[in-house]
Amino acid sequence: MARNPAGNAEYDAQVEALGMPPVPAVNGSHCQGRPDALFPCDRESFFLNLLARHPVVAPFHTPVYTNLAYQLFAYALENMTSSRFPALVNATFRKLDLNSTYYSLPSSSESAVIPINETASWYSVNIRSLDPGGGYYSTVNDMRKFGLSILNSTILPVSMTRRWLKPHSFTPDDSVIVGAPWEIISYPPMDRFPTRIYSKAGDLGLYSSMMGLIPDYDVGFTVLTAGGQHSIETRLLSDLISSMFIPALKQAARIQTQRLYAGRYADESTNSSLQLSVQDQGSEEGGSYLKIDQWIFNGMNMIEFIAQDLLLLPQTVAIDLSLFPTGLIDAAQNGGDKLVSWRGTFNIISTSSLSATSALQPFMGPFSNACGTWGSVDGFTYGARAFDEILFRVDPNNGTVLGIDTRVLQQGFLDKMETTTGGNSKAKRDVRKGPEIECGLTYSVTISFDHKRMEHFEFFIMPSSRQASDDLVMPFPQLLVHKAL
Repeated sequence: MARNPAGNAEYDAQVEALGMPPVPAVNGSHCQGRPDALFPCDRESFFLNLLARHPVVAPFHTPVYTNLAYQLFAYALENMTSSRFPALVNATFRKLDLNSTYYSLPSSSESAVIPINETASWYSVNIRSLDPGGGYYSTVNDMRKFGLSILNSTILPVSMTRRWLKPHSFTPDDSVIVGAPWEIISYPPMDRFPTRIYSKAGDLGLYSSMMGLIPDYDVGFTVLTAGGQHSIETRLLSDLISSMFIPALKQAARIQTQRLYAGRYADESTNSSLQLSVQDQGSEEGGSYLKIDQWIFNGMNMIEFIAQDLLLLPQTVAIDLSLFPTGLIDAAQNGGDKLVSWRGTFNIISTSSLSATSALQPFMGPFSNACGTWGSVDGFTYGARAFDEILFRVDPNNGTVLGIDTRVLQQGFLDKMETTTGGNSKAKRDVRKGPEIECGLTYSVTISFDHKRMEHFEFFIMPSSRQASDDLVMPFPQLLVHKAL
């Protein structure tokens, strides 16, 4: 599909005067958005204009960006709901309490950021059929609310939000993946275990915007800029946020996991225990994971048992057991504890040059070295239970982890132990506090260079309760609200 509507007759005449061959006029009426910009006036003109354009690429061949698709999406919603698209968007604004966000030009420009003037900056331009793709006005504070509404699944069911925050296609650049409508950026770009930033950027006139969501850590950021260097400034500020905060978030996650989940779980009466620790995954920027260091059941070494069942030779290979959260939580009922589900993966690691894996190492390529543990989850079972199924018992009031249950062993929960001067004792609710890493801060700064240009930037951490320091109204190109109706 074409990216933008075809130019009007006046524009074509200006280009022809520069030496281009003459072209027939595009059917349909055009209305003036500003002195040098005209757009299709209505629905009929939009489709006449669209039909005059050539196809760009074959369906599902490769992702390419288009503004016109947003208008088609808006028309489809109007047909399905029998409501005008602006009314649908405004209803969503009200539901999310976005009091400083507008589908069209606000009645007052008192709080507006306007470089040069309204015409030169495109602040007051009516882009008509392109409105669904980039004609809204908003503030960093409202965009914080909007980003949090996605991360918190305020409107959509959690499962639908998860499905939405997924890739749809790929570009030749490994660091950029395409969603609907996400531009998914990998940080660090060349890392094997990058953090995915689900972003949406846009540029209109002298305005630029960027919103990034990081579902792995339930955080996000908003950047709105205005001025002559708006586009590059938005990208540079987003780079700065990513490089500063993502390593800090990974370190915070490591600290929390170490304090809340790592440690020894035991039932001394049956000689059963689990020892968990946090291990770095590759480089420091690659993150970390929760590992089972020791697993004893009724005096039996379960790691050796699993290796034996898998017909592995302990002299040449070892099993690395790592855990990951599944997103499945049994909420506390009647004041009880939460049950939080995790799963394990069994990595087979060569420990000797005599192993078959070591001998084949020089010949291994992308298929042999690809991480295949995702295909083995829930694959090693006994009866109706999997060996990799883990439940944590968590205090719902402060996040304290109180016990662990390896369900395949049917022995119930092993209590989490605390190391004290007198030996080991059970973890206590009033001793182990909740997470110490403070989430809920909104960082906001306004940078003024001169009377013609102003940059406004905000970074937020979910769940946020503090209001931004300013509420400056700016056009917000490529707002995502139509995806959350």
